[in-house]
Amino acid sequence: MWLAPLDVVLDSTKALVVQPDLMFISNERQWIVQDRVRGAPDLVIEVLSPNPRIGQTEEHLRWFAEYGVHECWLVHQEQKRITVVTFAGARVGPRRIVRAKPADCVNSSCRNSP
Repeated sequence: MWLAPLDVVLDSTKALVVQPDLMFISNERQWIVQDRVRGAPDLVIEVLSPNPRIGQTEEHLRWFAEYGVHECWLVHQEQKRITVVTFAGARVGPRRIVRAKPADCVNSSCRNSP
């Protein structure tokens, strides 16, 4: 598990760099962690601001899908919920909303990923 600030270079040719709030990179893929993360994390967790910039979240989700992130959690603090977004075939897949209560556990599909 890695915590911001840490750059994630999704595409060095396009200079596409993001900085997720939290990310998980499996042991099998630790080689992408260098001076920066050079490739897609397995899981990205974004803690959303109450007043997000218009379009930023959806744009990031498209990038995550295109560059190979397996799953993204969007944490809505004020609503006490998490939107779990999965990706498949470079597309944004289904979204699942989890209502979070203290001591709840949210499972990731990344636990079964290579």
